[in-house]
Amino acid sequence: MFRTHSGAFNTNNTTLESLTRVNITTQQGTFPLSNFIDVPVEPSRASVVHKEGERIATVSSRIGEGGNALIVTKELKAKMASSLIPEGVRISYGGESEDVDQSFKDMFTALIIGLISMFAILVLQFNSFRFATYVLMIVPLSLIGVFAGLMITGTPLSFPSIMGFIALSGIVVNNSIILIDTINKERRKHGTTKTMQEIVVNASAARLRPVLLTALTTVVGMVPLLLVAALWVPLAYALMFGLSFATIITLLLVPSIYVRWPGKRV
Repeated sequence: MFRTHSGAFNTNNTTLESLTRVNITTQQGTFPLSNFIDVPVEPSRASVVHKEGERIATVSSRIGEGGNALIVTKELKAKMASSLIPEGVRISYGGESEDVDQSFKDMFTALIIGLISMFAILVLQFNSFRFATYVLMIVPLSLIGVFAGLMITGTPLSFPSIMGFIALSGIVVNNSIILIDTINKERRKHGTTKTMQEIVVNASAARLRPVLLTALTTVVGMVPLLLVAALWVPLAYALMFGLSFATIITLLLVPSIYVRWPGKRV
């Protein structure tokens, strides 16, 4: 309610003209408000939204069926980069694109923490930084298989595929651990009677079938994920192609590196 000396009126029903007729009592007498102020009519926002002390305006849209938020955001950024933006105006991108970027940062942070933890455990297990490094070097190399699989199947890099790689990092090291442990056992047993190359070849041959069968059963176990919701398809492809490539790399690269740099003792 708004009250003057002449009475009260409802602000919900008032007009600009009625406001200018409000009487103001002064020492010289009573005068209408229009004698003291000018009231221009200009367009204005119904409300002004602030975030962290800055005025913001939000523009939102929905992605159509089969659309990809990352691709749309990338194309929008390219167009906005070539547009003339007024001085003092800053553009930031949120929504699904912001959520995906934050999820990627969180997952890579978790991956780094996991790798450091695995490295510490492997050093304790083998009592050697050398062998722990041999095991973990398979993890970044498995990315080749992941990216190749996504490219072959035409699947875009997404949150599920990155999640599949993080899960893969804990799987691919198993074969390397078993292979190096077997080589170390052979080396302790026949280190004085056989050459290093013979020891590595015999240990690799002994673990060849178990490693291949373990990888094969894991890959086959991922097939049902391809037949359910599309959300899990990138995850399944990342695991299947990444594990297949990592298994081949493990059987070829780890023995070769071990022969080249076996260390002085086990």
